[in-house]
Amino acid sequence: MRRLLLLTVLCAGGCASGVSSGDAPPSAWAVARIETGITAIEDIQAVGVGDSAGMARAARTRVRDLRCSPAEAGRFRCTYQTARRIAPDEWTPRTRTFERAAHVSPSQPQAEGWVVVEPAAR
Repeated sequence: MRRLLLLTVLCAGGCASGVSSGDAPPSAWAVARIETGITAIEDIQAVGVGDSAGMARAARTRVRDLRCSPAEAGRFRCTYQTARRIAPDEWTPRTRTFERAAHVSPSQPQAEGWVVVEPAAR
């Protein structure tokens, strides 16, 4: 229930699906939206639901230095750095594998049809 409430808040800002070509890697915008969703879910799991709109704003994540290379079966392995907008100087390196999902669970962060495959989003 918490995830559904949070994703409703996150998607109010605009969740899109299946917009770009299957040959192109995920955009920085899509990766940032997914990272924001993952961060918000982790925050709620850690402290519980309070002000979900405020928590969603606090979880907003920026992405820089995005580099993606093709992996197996239409997947892309991407390396990049993330920082929460509330802590703009605290950049953290990340490596994740993304794929386009035909069916996305409402509790799974996604953007432009992309979801995280590895390491799995919690």
